[in-house]
Amino acid sequence: MKTRISISFDGSRLPDGVATILGPAGCGSDVANVVDGVVLGKRMSSAWVKLDEDDPRVTIVMDLLNKHGLNVETYSFIDYSIEDLQTHGCCG
Repeated sequence: MKTRISISFDGSRLPDGVATILGPAGCGSDVANVVDGVVLGKRMSSAWVKLDEDDPRVTIVMDLLNKHGLNVETYSFIDYSIEDLQTHGCCG
């Protein structure tokens, strides 16, 4: 099991959308889910990033979000592996 951090933000007002944050932070599709497009004539660019709590990219992402003045939602959670669950009597 490991503690992970979830970071979500709206980058619609940035010229390159969420890529302005994710690119320099080194966050690709392996850790980020991105919604980027036009909805009802309005540009939408949002991201949900999940990283291990000790991943250096957490600090980079948060610093970039602060630099650009973006609102951010974060929370931490425990990510259990299949082995963890089996050891503790869950999932067969």
